[in-house]
Amino acid sequence: MYFKDWCFHVHGITLFSEARVIKSMFIPLLFQIDMGTKFVVDNRGYFCTLNGVYGVVFPKENYNLFIDNIRAEYQSIDSHEVNENHFRNYKNNYLYRLGLDDRREIKYNQPANISIIIDKKYVAEFFIHFGKYNPRPSFDCLTSTEVVEMPPIFLEDLKIQYYQSTLFSEKNLSTDLYALKAHEERLKHLLQQVYSNTYILDAANRLFLDYDNTRLPLTNEQACSAYALSLKVFAEINCYTLSPTDYCRFQIAATRLEAYDKLQTLRQSLKSDIVFLKYLREYCAKCLSQITTHAHGEFPSTDELAQEDKRFIIKLIQDNIDNLFWGNPHAFLQPDAFFTTLRFLPDDQNRSDTDEIVLEGGAKSNHFSIFRIIKVGILADGQLAGPDDTPHHFDYFKIENNLGSKSRGKNEETRTCFGTYITKLVPFFQNTQGEFVGLDIDPFAHPRFYQLIMEKTLRDLISIERLLLFYRAPYPGFGANNGTYSTVKSREAQDWVRLFQLRELLSGIPYDQAIRYFIRDPIDPSIRYEYFAHNQRGYLQEGGSCPIFSIKSFLDSIMGTDINSQHTNFGQQNDGSGLIYALRLALSRVRNRIIDIESLKIKGRNQEVYDLVRDFKRYLGVSGNIGGLSLGRIDRQVSYIKITDNVLKGKWYEFFAEYQQKHKPSLSSKPNFFAKPPLTGSVRILKRPHPASHRGEDLNTAKMRL
Repeated sequence: MYFKDWCFHVHGITLFSEARVIKSMFIPLLFQIDMGTKFVVDNRGYFCTLNGVYGVVFPKENYNLFIDNIRAEYQSIDSHEVNENHFRNYKNNYLYRLGLDDRREIKYNQPANISIIIDKKYVAEFFIHFGKYNPRPSFDCLTSTEVVEMPPIFLEDLKIQYYQSTLFSEKNLSTDLYALKAHEERLKHLLQQVYSNTYILDAANRLFLDYDNTRLPLTNEQACSAYALSLKVFAEINCYTLSPTDYCRFQIAATRLEAYDKLQTLRQSLKSDIVFLKYLREYCAKCLSQITTHAHGEFPSTDELAQEDKRFIIKLIQDNIDNLFWGNPHAFLQPDAFFTTLRFLPDDQNRSDTDEIVLEGGAKSNHFSIFRIIKVGILADGQLAGPDDTPHHFDYFKIENNLGSKSRGKNEETRTCFGTYITKLVPFFQNTQGEFVGLDIDPFAHPRFYQLIMEKTLRDLISIERLLLFYRAPYPGFGANNGTYSTVKSREAQDWVRLFQLRELLSGIPYDQAIRYFIRDPIDPSIRYEYFAHNQRGYLQEGGSCPIFSIKSFLDSIMGTDINSQHTNFGQQNDGSGLIYALRLALSRVRNRIIDIESLKIKGRNQEVYDLVRDFKRYLGVSGNIGGLSLGRIDRQVSYIKITDNVLKGKWYEFFAEYQQKHKPSLSSKPNFFAKPPLTGSVRILKRPHPASHRGEDLNTAKMRL
């Protein structure tokens, strides 16, 4: 019985979902001042040691509230316009009198709680059985469902119970020696990859916790690689607890992010688009650096580039779109690098390789999000086309995966938005004045004309999305700028506004139904997957964590929130060292299982082997043949003992330990002679001794036919 089935069978758990990352502030204590507990308790704080420093943790909401109270007190004393430097000194002195050193305060984000949907028949028993975790009835604003909220460690502890239950037997799940050795090799390979990528995994862990992307800066390309690696690790260390379908979901999701063939050549995936755009950005930045910066810190606009540079950039964008539309086994990626693209647009017989293109979005230069172009086949009678049907025409959709800037449907009260947002694309035509005009074309009556205009609309939409990534959005009038925004009414700001309005126009109309589409595996195109997508809400990113949060939203859409929330919990609690620890434990378990299953062979000269068998029988107190032990001959001079019984293997190790103390046979120094294997404990959850989440700031339902 797999973990998901066990959760329902034993505890009535039907679904896991993530809650919001717990935002807090850590303020060190001043030891020379005796601080009472009243202020801490009144503001829902608690004492703890962080990075060797003793202090107080306050929830972000309570911290903001008492800072507002301090500000109000300051303003009542000085009614003039607030001077932030003066207020900062006033706040320092105020907290100093309480025994708090706010000059060293830091953000302290902790892993999100786990939201659980429980069958009503099990609720009362669940609260009794898991009372020590203080389960809390709650309302999940993402799914509009009543849930029980549990601490983040609960998921790991629940797996411990699963491993120890009579309904789980790891040995029964892994009896194929060939499969076990293949699993061992996968774990060893992943361990090497994790060792080589600890920096990006540490940085990804911080972004999982919604910290700003500053202390350990992570590029979009690195975030994509780190997320894909984390998915693979999670799948392999849990391969005996995941159902085969869920295991494949993780592997396929990793490939959707980063696809490499056996020759380690990058194939079409999110990463291939990121790499292409990285080159495009770098080329554009090089050209812009040759233009004198304008007054007041304004950046030169991309439109001010030399005509030759502009033509080159536009050609790269259009050639890339051609490759994505029509497919190309030798598509340009960056200088001296190429990749294979699958055909997206239909041919004359309405056939194609894939119904999806995954692209980097963001709508400005300093934000990362994901958008997809999807096509859905429609039959002449209006029904959805199946995977083997020839569609009459195609409907086209855009799916945005974004939890940050310019996300859709923001709810400030719940701090949520549509992390997955679907629009139906409609045909537009650019007139002689350069204006985009919507066309009312009936695809049932004019399928060819409709397809022709939609191809032009898709090309214009993707081109505009690409160009927006060269511009900063105008300063909104609040918050710090720090060069992240363009100056209002500057040429850069005006160009961004114009392009953004075109993007909104060409993005079509909101669509609130589920859509079904098909894609092919980028490594093995003979494999086809079926997916469903619908609008899904997610928690807004509040730090500069867009690379990880946007990918998380994308995976919610293609994997489903149930299993993706389990991986998110894993990503929030483990950095690079955590993944290393988890892989080592998994590798130890697999190797022990191999020892249990694999026959033990002891080779030696004929007489030495016969003497060993004789002494082993005496040790056991038996005569005659022994079940599970047999003799064989390799050649005239060399024989071997073969032991297949696991109990007998244990007896052999005990016997040979004593035998070595009494004798020094030539066998004992031979590499073919097996020593006693390393001892390991019982199967347990893969958790680290020091979770990464204890550091502060300073330190869709998807359906696949497989």
